[in-house]
Amino acid sequence: PWTFWSYGVAAFALSAFSLLVVPKQLAKEAQFAGVTNVPGFDWTGCALGVIGLVLVNIAFNNGPLYGWSTPHVYFVLIIGLLVLVAFLWVERRAESPLLPVSAFNGTVTYTMALIGIGWGSFGIWIYYSWRFLEEFRHLTPLNVSAQFTPALICGLIAAGATGFMLTHTPVSFTMLIAMLAFCTGQAISAFMPVHQSYWPQMFVSILIMPFGMDMSFPAATVILSNHMPREHQGLAASLVNTMVNYSISLALGIAGTVEVSVMTHDGTLADTIWGVRCAFYTGLALAGCGVLLGMSYFIKSMIKEGWKVAQH
Repeated sequence: PWTFWSYGVAAFALSAFSLLVVPKQLAKEAQFAGVTNVPGFDWTGCALGVIGLVLVNIAFNNGPLYGWSTPHVYFVLIIGLLVLVAFLWVERRAESPLLPVSAFNGTVTYTMALIGIGWGSFGIWIYYSWRFLEEFRHLTPLNVSAQFTPALICGLIAAGATGFMLTHTPVSFTMLIAMLAFCTGQAISAFMPVHQSYWPQMFVSILIMPFGMDMSFPAATVILSNHMPREHQGLAASLVNTMVNYSISLALGIAGTVEVSVMTHDGTLADTIWGVRCAFYTGLALAGCGVLLGMSYFIKSMIKEGWKVAQH
């Protein structure tokens, strides 16, 4: 538990520190210089959006614990969905909407779906890979952490490769490569034997997955920035970041539901392994859908624009 507490304390400390070091007046003057009608803040939309997303998330992650037939689980889900509908209604009528519905076109929606599917698959991979190594290969948390250190180097390489690709290839191609990386890394982990050394599969999977992470995020940000109205382009990165984090949490609830559904709960190790394996398969199915969507988007962009490098 102190992993989460320490992270929360550090995040709170950084938030408090930002109040001291960020020059409020300078930021305000720079942002609204010469503007007569300073935009307000959509407090109603903010409250409804947060409450709706939290309730839906609680329902999806309580489903595996209590069962979807438990009244409070589906009741919370229904209430959350109704609140999100109210959020969309408010956003259509707000003067300064938190999430301008008019900015969402087909490309933006398509890109958000790709990010949600890809990063949802990643969330399943990172959680169940860690659990696989600890529970079935009996490694300590420090040993597992050490096994994941190659991701640091591959992340740096992937970040550099992404910068090159975004300036030399269509951004849809970069997104497709990211989806392929998610799918490949997930597939390698999904079929890992329990009694196997680190190098044949786990190591390779850890080398590949950073390319999915580091390519999809900037590619999606560029796509959204180029396909949203100028006044809403600043939303691109925040939308992508929100989708990344929310899809990870939601996908874990889905994978958990699959895990407990396929298990016989007889207490055997084989039953537990089968549940985890099916959770991996769920992540693989999501990643596979991401590849199909990414390929479809790449083909559509090639037909429409050809081999065009995006301006960003």
